[in-house]
Amino acid sequence: DPQRNDEMLAKSVKWYEQVTNTRAPRNARLWSELGAAYLNQGLTKRTGPDQALLDKAIASAQKSVQIDDQFDFGRQVLGDIYYGAKQSDKAGEQYIKLAQLNPGQLASDSRYDERVRAIATSPLVKSEDLAKTFVSKDGKPNPLNEVTLAGITYYKGQVGDAETRLNGILARNPNYPLAMAYLTLVRMTQNRVPEAQKLAADTIEAARRVNDGGATTSIVQGMVGQILAQAQQAGPQPANPTTNPTTTQPGAGANPTVPPTRKP
Repeated sequence: DPQRNDEMLAKSVKWYEQVTNTRAPRNARLWSELGAAYLNQGLTKRTGPDQALLDKAIASAQKSVQIDDQFDFGRQVLGDIYYGAKQSDKAGEQYIKLAQLNPGQLASDSRYDERVRAIATSPLVKSEDLAKTFVSKDGKPNPLNEVTLAGITYYKGQVGDAETRLNGILARNPNYPLAMAYLTLVRMTQNRVPEAQKLAADTIEAARRVNDGGATTSIVQGMVGQILAQAQQAGPQPANPTTNPTTTQPGAGANPTVPPTRKP
């Protein structure tokens, strides 16, 4: 019921406004949650996005990181709000800061791939930021950092480099779902469609075996679910062992992303 949803959002916003302006003006988390509430309200207007509410969402989330610039959830919410407000350059800047605080937070929900893409495409994120954030300092591999960097490399259009990085990760951990998901996108970009479709099915199966409450499954479903659905609609396809020339832009095989409409 859209009307009921509007009423609940309005009550939520009013409560957060009262609390942050009276009882807890220095609570970084509450300012983040107020920002998320404004974003939800601004994006669900039946007349279209409300810029005034989106501006309030950004201001509230900025207040959160001003209060505590080491609060990883605050960085995540500010990035997600920028992304929802179609300011992906600024979103990428916040996501790299989030990764420097807590790289695991990038993959805390289904928006992981959106965050990776925003980092890759933001001119506010420099190559030295990527090296500082994702390259191991002690030589010990960190699978999540490695796959995130591979995903960033992919979205920068460096498909061959991304493939090499992903194959290296999978040589050590053949069933790592996030690496499998990005390799699926690589295969689609290389126009190796039957391989990509089989890998998509394997990816989702591997994700379902991860004991994390479905978080990994949610991420990879968003990344490769459409590829698998197309395969199921088309039926069995002959294997194609050859590597065809690249004909697809990076990301074309993934589901299109949409601004978030729920509280981060």
